[in-house]
Amino acid sequence: MSTGPSDLPSLITVAGALIALGIWVGNLKNQVDSSQVEVAQLKGQVTQLQELLQKTQSATLTGLRGPAGQKGEKGDPGEPGPIGPRGPRGEVGAQGEQGTPGAVGRASVSEAAIRDIVNDALEAKLRALPSGKAGNSSQPNGTTNIFDTSDCLQVNEIRSLDVLILRKGLEFCEADGRLLATVGDVAERGYVYIPVAGNGFDQCHLNHKCSFRFMGSQQYVFERVARDDQGVVALFRKAK
Repeated sequence: MSTGPSDLPSLITVAGALIALGIWVGNLKNQVDSSQVEVAQLKGQVTQLQELLQKTQSATLTGLRGPAGQKGEKGDPGEPGPIGPRGPRGEVGAQGEQGTPGAVGRASVSEAAIRDIVNDALEAKLRALPSGKAGNSSQPNGTTNIFDTSDCLQVNEIRSLDVLILRKGLEFCEADGRLLATVGDVAERGYVYIPVAGNGFDQCHLNHKCSFRFMGSQQYVFERVARDDQGVVALFRKAK
C-alpha cells in the first residue's frame, strides 16, 4: 500500500502519540520500581525498629529488677484467721465389731445368807421398839410381874413397816399392853396360824395375799419361809 504526500501529517501525528505513550509508560514503570524499592526499605526499617525496641525493653527490665538474689529465710507465721463456719455433719459411721463377752459374775452371798441378814435386822428393829408395859396395872404386894409384856410388839409401831417377820410365840399388843394376837404356828410347808384374842384366828398360806385383823385393813403377801436355830420363820411383805 502506498502513502501519498497527503497522509504524511497523519503519520507524524500518530508517531508522536506513540512516542509520548512510550515515554509515559517508561516513567510509570520507573515510578513503580521506585515505589517497590521504597516499600522494601520501609519494611527493613520497621524490622530494625522492632528489634531495637525489644532490646531496649529487655535492658530496661533488667536494670529495674537487677540480678536475682539468694532466697531469704522463712518469715514468722502470721496470726491465725477467724474460725470459719462449721461444716455439715458427716454420715454416721458403720457399727464396730462386737467386743469379747466378759466373764459372768457370781453372787458372793447366798440367798439364804441374805435372808438371814434381813431377818436379823428386822427382828432387831422390832425389839428396839418401845415396850407395851401396862402403866397402871395393880399388882399384889410381894409378888413379881410374871406377865411381862416387854416383848409384845405394839401394832401402832409396826404398821408402817413394809416387811413382817413372824415366828411361833410372837405377840402383838396395843400401847397399853392389851394382847391382840399371838402367832400360834409357823409351818415349814408354808402355813401361818394366828389366834386373835377373843375373836377366832387368822391364817395365811405361802404365795397368797392375806390380811390380819389386828393390823387393820393393810394386806400382806406371804413371800418366804425358812428355818433358823430358833425355829421356822415366815416373811410377809405389804401388798401394793
